Amino acid sequence: MKITQSQLREIIKEELLKERAAIPMEDIMRAEMIIKKHLDEMFDEIGTEDLPENFSTEILVEPIVQKYINSRRAQRNPRFNKLTGRMSRRSVRP
Repeated sequence: MKITQSQLREIIKEELLKERAAIPMEDIMRAEMIIKKHLDEMFDEIGTEDLPENFSTEILVEPIVQKYINSRRAQRNPRFNKLTGRMSRRSVRP
């Protein structure tokens, strides 16, 4: 079975929606608003004169929100292991 690009896009879109469903949508929307507000303030302060016409903070918000979602979903292990009495490495992945 061969998957076309449009089918692949739909599959990816469904997976992203499933991932986001694990976190309440109001938390995601709140995070997007806060990030956009701070990006707008930052670019107002440093100026956007030298940037291209089609530059938008919207294109910057999505990757930041995606990282936020991934971090919220990540399994967090405590760094201190009570059995060994030692700290574990930060990059422990299951």
